[in-house]
Amino acid sequence: MTESRAGWSAAEPPGTRDDDRASASLIDIPEHDRYEIHDKIGEGGMGTVFVALDRRLGREVALKHVSLVASSPRAQQRLAREAEITAWLEHPNIVPVYDAGVERKGAHFYTMRLVRGRSLREAIEDAQRQADEPSLRALLRHYLAACQAVAFAHSRGVVHRDLTPSNIMVGAFGETQVVDWGLAARTGDGELPVAGTPGYISPDDTATTRGDVWSLGAILKDVLAPRDTPWLELKELAPGELFAVLEGCLCANPADRFADAGALAQEIEHYLDGRRLASHEYSVSEPVSYTHLTLPTT
Repeated sequence: MTESRAGWSAAEPPGTRDDDRASASLIDIPEHDRYEIHDKIGEGGMGTVFVALDRRLGREVALKHVSLVASSPRAQQRLAREAEITAWLEHPNIVPVYDAGVERKGAHFYTMRLVRGRSLREAIEDAQRQADEPSLRALLRHYLAACQAVAFAHSRGVVHRDLTPSNIMVGAFGETQVVDWGLAARTGDGELPVAGTPGYISPDDTATTRGDVWSLGAILKDVLAPRDTPWLELKELAPGELFAVLEGCLCANPADRFADAGALAQEIEHYLDGRRLASHEYSVSEPVSYTHLTLPTT
C-alpha cells in the first residue's frame, strides 16, 4: 500500500511526545494552583482586578475577585452575578468570561480576557488633539461596535447601567470591548437604585434600555466635542446628522429617546455607510452623511 502524504498520517516530528507529556502535566495542575497572580490593574468599590497567569493553558488573563475591604456575603453574591451575566452575553464586543470559582480563602473570583489597549476616553483625547476626519471616523467605528454590543445585551434583556468611555476598551488592531458589567441587571429585576458614573447616569432611571441609550448619548457627546462644550456651540460644531442622533439619545423624556441601543446603532451604521438617517430631517440641498468632518481641538 502506498503511504499517504497527508499530514495526519506522517511520522511525528521530534519532541512531539515530550511536548504532549508537558501539556498533559499542565492540565493536571490542581484548581487551587491554577492561577499565578501578578500586577493589580484595577480596583473598584467591590472588586479588584489582577493580571494572572493561567498555568494550565499558559496564557495571561484578567482575574477579578472581591476586595478584602468589601468582602461580605452580599459582595460575593454580586460578583458571582456579574460573572454569570457577563458570561451569558457572548458577543465579539463584550469581554468574554473564561472561568469562575472560589479561592482557598473563600473569596469568589472569575477570569476573563485580558484586554490589551486603552480606554475609549484616552482614544477620544488623542483624537481631539489631532482634530481630523480620520480620527472621528475611527472613534465612530469603535462607538458603533460598543452600541452593537449593548444592543445585543438589550436583546437578551440585560442593561449595563454604567456605560462610560472608560468602560469601553479599544485595541491596536481595531478591537472594541465593553467591560465592567458589575452594575448590570436584567430588565425584569424590578425597581433598582440609581447607580453609575456621574455625568453618564440617565436623569430618570438607569435600569432601562432607554437609560443605557442616554449614557451612550453622553459618550457620543464626548466623541463630538470636549465635555465642557456648551450645547448651542456643539450644535454648530457637530455634523447635523450626528447632532440629531445625539438629541435622540439625550431627550429629557425617556419615551422620546431611541428605544434601545439597537435603534441607535442602526443610525450610526447608516451614517458611516452614507445612508439617510431616520432621526434627521434633511433639507432639499443637504448632502447625505459626512463629507468634511473635523473634531474640535481640546
